[in-house]
Amino acid sequence: MGIRDIGKNITNLLPSRADKTAGAGKKGNSLPPARVDKTAVIGKGVTMEPGVIVQKNAVIGDNAVLKKGALVEAGAQVGKGSVVGKRSRIGNKAKVRDRVLISEESQVRELSEIGSGSSLGPRVKIGPESWLGENTKVGEGTAVGREAELENGVEIGSQARVGDDVNIGENTKVGNKTYIGDHSLIDDETVIGKDVNLEERVYIGSGVKVGDGSDLETGSQIRDFAALGEGVHIEEDAEVGSQARIGDYADVGNDASVEDRAVVEEMGDVPDGEIFFSGETPKNGEPHRGD
Repeated sequence: MGIRDIGKNITNLLPSRADKTAGAGKKGNSLPPARVDKTAVIGKGVTMEPGVIVQKNAVIGDNAVLKKGALVEAGAQVGKGSVVGKRSRIGNKAKVRDRVLISEESQVRELSEIGSGSSLGPRVKIGPESWLGENTKVGEGTAVGREAELENGVEIGSQARVGDDVNIGENTKVGNKTYIGDHSLIDDETVIGKDVNLEERVYIGSGVKVGDGSDLETGSQIRDFAALGEGVHIEEDAEVGSQARIGDYADVGNDASVEDRAVVEEMGDVPDGEIFFSGETPKNGEPHRGD
């Protein structure tokens, strides 16, 4: 690619004295100066540290900072005041909007977009064609799949996994080490605890609370404002109605349905195919039996 000098609007940070001392006697330890393709557009006051590469037709906004070894691929955009961390990668035609913080060794893959005011922790991976709204937060080591959508204000903890074609609504919070399977939909203002497992095609409505360590199998549905305690098991294609309450370590069986505002007590068991109504309370391993 054609390389041009990094113009007068760029502050090219040279290695510090400490860097030079640390690299003394170590062959190949130093990084080359920043390299910018001649077709790239660079704003005012941009800082580029050694080892940065900006490829053709990329756009870097005013006062952005590209840390050591950062890569901005062809046609990508980095907004005003944004920071791209050490050895991080912004993929082809990806868009990082204004005031975004991308920590070290993170990846924003091709055609993805990160909304203004958002932050990605270290070693985060955002898959191709995904979209993160404004003021989203993604914790260290988390991976987001292809064509996922995280609406404004979503917060994902560390070491979590968000699958392909997942949609997470505004201001929803997802805990550490939680797994969200492909094609799942989580609505606004929901709280999902840590170490939760959501299999494929799970639906969770607005204002829902899912306790730590719960397991929701493929095709299960949790309606608006329901609350699940810790360690709850919702089996395949089961449904929990609006404002229902499922106690800690309870089990709702395959194709079972817990009706609106019903309460399943701690350790309760709703058997496969059952419809559990408000006011009935199976508990301690004694399942409700239908007529």
